[in-house]
Amino acid sequence: MIPLAAQVTSKRFLQAVEPLLITEKDKPLLLQNGYDRLRDTLAHLNYNFGYVKGSESLRELWTKVKTKEEPDEVRTAECKV
Repeated sequence: MIPLAAQVTSKRFLQAVEPLLITEKDKPLLLQNGYDRLRDTLAHLNYNFGYVKGSESLRELWTKVKTKEEPDEVRTAECKV
């Protein structure tokens, strides 16, 4: 079984999620509720796995979709729970 960190930082996963989150405002692919849930999920994934080696693409996607008020920092390996 592949660990969750490897799955959510994989190119395949991120290529599937990015078009759902980055769309033209007048042609959304998701309803607002679905968009918010997916973006919140991405925020949690970034927080939990953003410090893992090889997760640069995950952090880049989060930087593209976050609002200005939201942090782009991730917790460090020293803060690992």
